[in-house]
Amino acid sequence: MRPLVHDHVIANISEGYILLDSDRRLIDANHTAMRYFPELKKLLPGGPIAAASSFPRDILDWPYLNHEFPLQINETDEVILRAYISPIGRDGRVMCTSIILSEVTEPAVLKSEQEAKTTHDSVTNVLSHSTFFLYASLYFNLLLRMNQPITVMTLELDHFHRLNDQFGQLTSDDALRDIAAILKKRLRRTDLCGRYDQTKLCVFLPAASIKNARRLADRIRLTIAGHSFESQANPMHDPRQIRFFTGPSRTFRATVSIGLAELDSGKHFTLDELFTDADVALSMAKDSGHNTVVAI
Repeated sequence: MRPLVHDHVIANISEGYILLDSDRRLIDANHTAMRYFPELKKLLPGGPIAAASSFPRDILDWPYLNHEFPLQINETDEVILRAYISPIGRDGRVMCTSIILSEVTEPAVLKSEQEAKTTHDSVTNVLSHSTFFLYASLYFNLLLRMNQPITVMTLELDHFHRLNDQFGQLTSDDALRDIAAILKKRLRRTDLCGRYDQTKLCVFLPAASIKNARRLADRIRLTIAGHSFESQANPMHDPRQIRFFTGPSRTFRATVSIGLAELDSGKHFTLDELFTDADVALSMAKDSGHNTVVAI
């Protein structure tokens, strides 16, 4: 399992990636992380991260935060790294810790902004379909091996095509953008959110039971149903908008349907199979009258 995960997922992550076990021993690291900390090559597998003298070990004591620190990579060059520490566990016990490293020095930031245009959806600013499934596959294979719970979510704007056909793409894009922003505020830092297709968003919830995911989904649904959406579309220049907006107001209401599926290790051997069940649950939510959550 490890060579497959490393070669097809970890090695393709542009940021530095380090994975530690519960004793802070090295499970895996990609080439970018090894470029920052060459000592990691000698520590794989199973060496203590404390043996990498240039790695700031104190940041491991402060998870879920962004840590910035300088790193001298050669005699003349120094970079500023930002590390995000993400423990992964169950029932209050940390099973492993992932560390994402990214450069925040000015040239690297400019490069990162350019890369974001290809890794993020231009409308919603969540992960693009391909990038979402790249990162989610990493989580999936890791948590499957550790026998950890996983729940995935698919979410669709109700009556999307009717909204798009009658009132224009700007209005449906505005609605999706607001929904994505609501999702990101509700999710944990370790959760992933992406663009599934034209009408749907998708969420990967690591170490989350279906019960907890259902509560989260209901909160998201209710927040969206009570949200006042605002469109940038101008009804004076788009005749299709005139019947939708009245007076100077460009606000409207919208709802979503949500499907949830929890990992069954005896049934779901791939991430695609898990999302297939989430799609089935979403179809059931839409068939039951929209603005609802179905979990299977």
